[in-house]
Order: sequence, then C-alpha cells, then structure tokens
Amino acid sequence: MIKHVPFDVAACKCRIRAGGCFICGFLAGEPGMEHELLYDDGLHMAFLSRHPTVRGYALAVPRRHLPERQAARRPTDEQAA
Repeated sequence: MIKHVPFDVAACKCRIRAGGCFICGFLAGEPGMEHELLYDDGLHMAFLSRHPTVRGYALAVPRRHLPERQAARRPTDEQAA
C-alpha cells in the first residue's frame, strides 16, 4: 500500500517547471511517482491520488500520453464516427 503524504506545493512547482508528466512517470516506475493502481486494461488505468482531497479520490487516465491541448478537446459526434 502506498503511503499518502501531505501535498508539497513547492516540490510540485519544481516538478512542473522541470517538465515531465506525473502519469508517464508513474507508468515508467520513477521514484516518487508511485500511486496505488486500482484498474488497468492496457489502454486506461485508474489509481488513487497520493494527495487526496477526499478519501478514495481516484484518477482515471489513458495510458497513452496526451498533450494538454489534445486532452482538453472532446471529440464531436462527427469526429468520433
């Protein structure tokens, strides 16, 4: 079981400025990027947040890295067809 730790704002800012995606880091097994995996079907995964705002707070994400702009877009019915 992963130990939940208080959120460190300064460390988070450093990681963001240094680049890298925490989800990709988790998938690569990078130290400090551990999360408790709940589900993995090879395309998507769900895991508990190390810094939960509420008990059981989980994230569901695609395994494939999506740049921020691409992830924010939702396909229209025409694009999905």
